[in-house]
Amino acid sequence: MTKSWIVGLLGASLLVYFAGRPFVDSILVRDFDDDLEMVTFRPGDTIRWRSEGRADTLVGPHGLPGWQPNGADFRVVLWGDSQVEGLCVADRDKIHQQLIDQVAWYDSGLPFTCDCMPMGRSGTDARDWRDGMPAADRLWKPELHVWVVTDLEDLTALGTPTMPRSTTWSAPSSRAVRLAHQLRADVLVAIARKRLRDPAGGWRSLDFAIGPRGTAAPTSLDSPNGNTAPARNTAVGGLGLSDQVPAGNTEIDEATVAEVERIAAEQAGRLLLVYAPATPRIHNGWLPNHPDDERFDSIQARLAARGIDVLDLRPDFRALWDQWRLPTRGFHNGTPGLGHLNRAGNSLIARRIVGALRDRVIAENSGPSSPSDRPDN
Repeated sequence: MTKSWIVGLLGASLLVYFAGRPFVDSILVRDFDDDLEMVTFRPGDTIRWRSEGRADTLVGPHGLPGWQPNGADFRVVLWGDSQVEGLCVADRDKIHQQLIDQVAWYDSGLPFTCDCMPMGRSGTDARDWRDGMPAADRLWKPELHVWVVTDLEDLTALGTPTMPRSTTWSAPSSRAVRLAHQLRADVLVAIARKRLRDPAGGWRSLDFAIGPRGTAAPTSLDSPNGNTAPARNTAVGGLGLSDQVPAGNTEIDEATVAEVERIAAEQAGRLLLVYAPATPRIHNGWLPNHPDDERFDSIQARLAARGIDVLDLRPDFRALWDQWRLPTRGFHNGTPGLGHLNRAGNSLIARRIVGALRDRVIAENSGPSSPSDRPDN
């Protein structure tokens, strides 16, 4: 009996270990890229995504997900968070690849082919994008930088220097992570993550303790969990959607606009902003509005007054739902429309960027700018 029990336990464990790997997310290995002067994914790895549907990503040169250089004469660098990273969709459906394909279409009206380098990294914000642009300029000499802002707080971080930065990309992966990847321990890591982490990413607490049970007093007035750092708004779906606007936004927004203006001037007009929030959203039914609408409209007006245009995808996203009942995002905690951008959402973003490129060509009336016009030469 004992022998059968042990054999069954070991056999089931081995079955889960070997057969379960294709059904869980990959262990992510990160390396430092000398050319980009930052931590990226390890080139050559294949990343599995199983949290929202099923997708596999081949990591290309310099750790860029789903990218292979094509030698095109017009280069665009795409900046953003996990939405631009695009691990939840197939490589052909990522924003950068759809942009490349749409430029190549015979009816795009553009007199060039395009290469688009996806520099999206989960958890980053506009401060990280700004800091990474000089190295990208030296490496690729792009004609355009595009910031895809899917959470307004990622942009207003420029005006909030005290906001904590993500530590995910602060250092290459540890030896333990590399060993777990080498041993193909993806299932064990996935089980441990589910058991030890709560849906919000915090550590789970034990449901039992020695001695009388009591409620500990908060260690900080700023946060019930004692975290004194300013927390990101995660009231709806954990994606930065909140119906309450914090005080002091006027100063933060003005500082944000001033910094964007400085960066745009430094780049000699090679900066394009795209706003693509989670809208329409599900919250007691489909809501066409977004909690950040009023704040973004104010920021957009200030940028426009300084000659900086922002591509606003909100009407495009809402029209897709109104006409075809298609959301532009996947599921998040079982709720459709609040997850990561899907193929439809990425396609709309790529289409609007292509339109902006076409407008630039028409305005310049001479094709893309020559290399001698770039500030890095």
